[in-house]
Amino acid sequence: MERKNITVEELLQRYAAGERDFRKIHLVFDEYERDESGEARFDQSGDPIMRPGIQEGCLRGTNLSGVDFRGSNLGAIRMYSQGLVLCHANLSKLDLSVFLFRGSNLSGANLSGAQLFRANFTDANLSGAKLDRVIATETKFFDANLTSASFIKASLTDTRFGGADLTTANFRNARNAYFERVILKDTIMPDGSLRSS
Repeated sequence: MERKNITVEELLQRYAAGERDFRKIHLVFDEYERDESGEARFDQSGDPIMRPGIQEGCLRGTNLSGVDFRGSNLGAIRMYSQGLVLCHANLSKLDLSVFLFRGSNLSGANLSGAQLFRANFTDANLSGAKLDRVIATETKFFDANLTSASFIKASLTDTRFGGADLTTANFRNARNAYFERVILKDTIMPDGSLRSS
């Protein structure tokens, strides 16, 4: 099944109307001002004119709790995803590489099997999130709330958790897990042992 293109504006309108199933969409972020015919407007130097607010993180604080994005391409918002609210969202098996989830709320979200190359979850709330079998390379979880998060069989190459709260988190059978300056309380380590700082 082919992905259906929808704009961020359409997504937000449909979400406000109560829709939560956005499987197999290709999210299109239209950052340019348009004329009446739909063509991008250009400034005197020939560069397209950005819509007001785009560069200041126009999606910050946007609530998309409970959405199902399985099979979707969300790449259009990777640079605008800071401060998003995605509580209990289904982001499983998505390519979330280079996404800036800094300060976002992903509590209870399902990210199982997601690709997280150089993703940034600094100061994010991932309490109770499911990150089983994620492939996280050079990913940042600095100062993140990871209480009761699950990283079972995750691959965590060069992934950093400095300052993160790993209380009751589960890292059973995770590969390349390295913890420095983290909060450990009843944390299940990769070897199955229970650890508290």
